[in-house]
Amino acid sequence: MDSPGCFNDYVEIIDGDLSLGRFCGENPALVPILSSSNRLVFKFVSDEKNEARGFALTYKFLWGVPNVIKCDFEGQDLCRGWIQDHFDELDWKMRSGPTSSPNTGPQEGVDNSSYAYMEASAPATYGDSAQLISAFMFMVPGELYCLRFHYHMFGREIGTLQVYATERGFNVGKRLIWSRTGNQGDQWKIATVPITVVMPNYNQVLFKAIRGGSYEGDIGLDNVHVRKGRCEIGENVSFWEEEEEISADALSESIQTESEDDKDQNSEQEADDNK
Repeated sequence: MDSPGCFNDYVEIIDGDLSLGRFCGENPALVPILSSSNRLVFKFVSDEKNEARGFALTYKFLWGVPNVIKCDFEGQDLCRGWIQDHFDELDWKMRSGPTSSPNTGPQEGVDNSSYAYMEASAPATYGDSAQLISAFMFMVPGELYCLRFHYHMFGREIGTLQVYATERGFNVGKRLIWSRTGNQGDQWKIATVPITVVMPNYNQVLFKAIRGGSYEGDIGLDNVHVRKGRCEIGENVSFWEEEEEISADALSESIQTESEDDKDQNSEQEADDNK
């Protein structure tokens, strides 16, 4: 995801023919970036108008990626791998019990537990947003996936809750998959959203809460889960099985095996056509 205002002096990270973002400024946000291979290109750009100390880079390797996404927001910290977007105006907060404002927000989490929410009170203003980005999940093309989560949107000035699916980064392949606006009543509701995958990739889910016209616009989120399989109509069951870790080698082997299977099928088809 690009840092704001990166036009004259910046570092651009490139994966093959795809730009994964431009970064600049004294304190750019630390964000996870996943590549499609073991090679990335770092492009340094400067207009030579000013002199400074230059760039510093800190990195670490990620050896495994889960094949499910899940978070129930228990405790005071975000779930492992989840991050706040640093380029929005507000943050999602963790809470148990009612929010600080009357006539809006949940009274408790889905299971009388903790939840995440966007606080609409001042200094938040109309149109401000809070973006919460999930951990990565590896998805295979041709397979069906289902996102399930609870949301709470109660108050006279509720804004909008949007959900995006992204690929290998916050703005790479970003597409809107679900949205609600306005007062939805004083209860937790369940949303189930099918996710289709075109290419094998590391995917994330992004939740964006947009503040409405006043403090009576707190938006809650709980029990987020993405699993492999078709979404069932009226689905209201728990999928909190243990997540599995799969290594980068296993992912590469899986993709290679699928490619070889496709080649075999194509060869068989060509043989049939020549008969």
